[in-house]
Amino acid sequence: MNQENNASDNKLLISIPDILNSLQIDDWDVLLIGDGSGAGWNLLSGCGWASVLIDKYSNNHKVFMGATSPGTITIGELSPYLFAMNWYMSSDGPGSSRVKDASFSGRPLRVHIVSDNAHIVNSGNRLCERKANKALWVAMDSFATQGCSMQYHHIKRSTVLMNVLMDELARQSRIDPNAVWDETIKTLRKKDSLSIQEGATIYDFSKNRDT
Repeated sequence: MNQENNASDNKLLISIPDILNSLQIDDWDVLLIGDGSGAGWNLLSGCGWASVLIDKYSNNHKVFMGATSPGTITIGELSPYLFAMNWYMSSDGPGSSRVKDASFSGRPLRVHIVSDNAHIVNSGNRLCERKANKALWVAMDSFATQGCSMQYHHIKRSTVLMNVLMDELARQSRIDPNAVWDETIKTLRKKDSLSIQEGATIYDFSKNRDT
């Protein structure tokens, strides 16, 4: 199975059949396309992610997006798949019944993850050592114990429309901690719920209190 996108750099893949054909995916149950945006463990930079999960049998498309105040690019790139699969395999998602149906045919549920981040793809397929974010990888691997096979595929940036959309959603989802802080303080002051000195920033509440 080819893990690289064979599409021309000038061709934007839009339809699901075109995406599957480009990645040479013949058999699938779930297609997950996502992206993330992060800059590191720095309060000045947010971390956002977004993904779309396509369930083959219902043809439903479900979008997930989220953010945290600090976060690395790897966390941003991995989180969209973790949150989507967590919903899919929950009691609110169709995953458990899909796994059961697949088991009747003696096979796992075939989940294909599409990313423009080569490190995520290589780590997911265990082609390189997972040196960081081990807790997140343990969570991703847990879906295999629930009856899923997880295959990661690499695409070139801006070659798949859904990936382009997820990239922009991830960027828009990134939290600006200072802006959130300012809005929070403004709201609490209106309610007289909190007495905070004028000019205080989020960093005044992020210092190590032992120093």
